[in-house]
Amino acid sequence: MFLKGQSYIHILPFVGDTENMQYLIASLLGIIGLTIKKSKVVFGVLFIFMWILFGWNTGNADYFGYEQTYYSLESYNGFNVYFAEYEIGYRFVYKLAHAFGMNYNTFLIVYSLIGLMLISNTILKYSAKPSYVMALYLIYPFLMDIVQIRNFMSMAIIIFAARYLFSSRKGDLFRYVLFVLLAASFQVVGLFYLILLLAKVRARIKLVKWISLITIFLVLFLILLMSGIAIPILGGMAYLGTKTSITTQIGYLFYFIIGFLLVRFSYKKVRTLEDSSSSGKHVVDYSKMNMANIILNINIIILCVYPLVFFSTEFMRLYRNILLLNYILFSHIVVSGFASRLNMTVFKITTIIFVVLSEWLFAYYASKDIVFYPIFEKNKIFDLLGL
Repeated sequence: MFLKGQSYIHILPFVGDTENMQYLIASLLGIIGLTIKKSKVVFGVLFIFMWILFGWNTGNADYFGYEQTYYSLESYNGFNVYFAEYEIGYRFVYKLAHAFGMNYNTFLIVYSLIGLMLISNTILKYSAKPSYVMALYLIYPFLMDIVQIRNFMSMAIIIFAARYLFSSRKGDLFRYVLFVLLAASFQVVGLFYLILLLAKVRARIKLVKWISLITIFLVLFLILLMSGIAIPILGGMAYLGTKTSITTQIGYLFYFIIGFLLVRFSYKKVRTLEDSSSSGKHVVDYSKMNMANIILNINIIILCVYPLVFFSTEFMRLYRNILLLNYILFSHIVVSGFASRLNMTVFKITTIIFVVLSEWLFAYYASKDIVFYPIFEKNKIFDLLGL
């Protein structure tokens, strides 16, 4: 994170500038989290800082729209046009917060806490380096989640539900479906993640064939929508109003490829480490191997999102929402021993570049005045502290 009008390189000279100290704090916490990977204390500090950023924020691209709709319930009793466009789960929590007499700021504090707890529970359950995972999430895509709060809760529920994909217990796939439906009640695009059930397919060639067919279906489906055919459950397809240029499409192709290669590298290293354990005296962690396999399959499935970006960059959120699972996988190899130190160094550098570049592209370059700066500069806690 860097100061308004300054580069990352010139961040240290502003240590004495209390008005911009929040940028320095975010940068230092990110660096500390990436360095002291296993510390639950650092994880806790990151959690609190991120909760403050989210829950006490008072302005961003979508903030005032959500705030006005929340307060409009008092005037229209919940039957205004904007409220009606929201999914049933989100409408329910709005009404529940109203019933408890919360103002919008209090609602956002509680809402963000619940989502972050769902995410944190998954990180702590599946990673021995929680501060590393949380630091990557802070860099990207956390700032986007502060803005798109319905998508944030949907994502948090999907990340929490991933445990049922990792599991082989009877009934867990049914539980996963229930959680996906719950996620879709906050953001309807959550229904997309039903296709992650295919991550349980063991034959990877068969999986690729299924995904190819699904990709063709999704593209044809979007073409039909653009031709004017209405789909009631989807409402107005405003997302199709931001078509991408050829240059952007090529850029996204490289973006998807790099992200996939990082996951594939991590998967292979997990397999290598566990295979070496099986030949020695160590107990093989089959649950870790299964998790790595499922996450790789999820990323194969998510590749079907790339053609959708041709229609609108808004579909990138479908990829963005599973990044936390990738970060958890990265954490399993980031400090592991390798025959070649060069492999580890290249992986670390590439991962950081990928995540920081994502932040720069989506939260800063494309929307710094409505996402990046407002999140750090419009915050009740920071104002109280004079930051």
